[in-house]
Amino acid sequence: MRVSDEENTEGGQPDSAAGRGKKMYYSISEVCAMTGIEPHILRYWEKEFSLLRPKKNSGGKRAYKEKDIEAIVKIKRMLEEDKYTLQGAKNKLLDERRERRTAEENATAMRRRKTDVAVGRDGSAPTDSSALASTASPPPLISMPTDIFADVTTREIVMSDNNKSSNDSGGGNKALILSIRGELLEVLGLLES
Repeated sequence: MRVSDEENTEGGQPDSAAGRGKKMYYSISEVCAMTGIEPHILRYWEKEFSLLRPKKNSGGKRAYKEKDIEAIVKIKRMLEEDKYTLQGAKNKLLDERRERRTAEENATAMRRRKTDVAVGRDGSAPTDSSALASTASPPPLISMPTDIFADVTTREIVMSDNNKSSNDSGGGNKALILSIRGELLEVLGLLES
């Protein structure tokens, strides 16, 4: 027997996920009926939780998407069942968002590394397993020579720029750029160690 999208297999009750899947947007009254939360509480939660931001239609009425409803149900569970405070629930949701982003960034980095291994960093296909093993390590963060201006210090350039006439505006920019370069080289040294 095939069960329709509207019915749950246990008691013929509407399945919340399948029943909501038919519409793209829901009004605040529909969301209140689905979740059992009063409209004033939903409006307050919108101010408190950054992940809960329903769009507003042309008439200025809130239009909730499926992800908004899922967030509301999650917040309700955290506050009522798990006994989080409002601030505790906010912190927990922010931590979960950070973890998701970190996991996504790691997955992206892994896909890039796999692409580098499959294609080779130089664009050619690796020929044997030793080539695959050698390209499996991540590339260096920055591969630029650090001794480009080794003989000239930032202080010397700043002092020589102070001796130039005031109508030469290029000297100050050069000093600024070189001082930034020095700071970046320090950061590079820390990253490489």
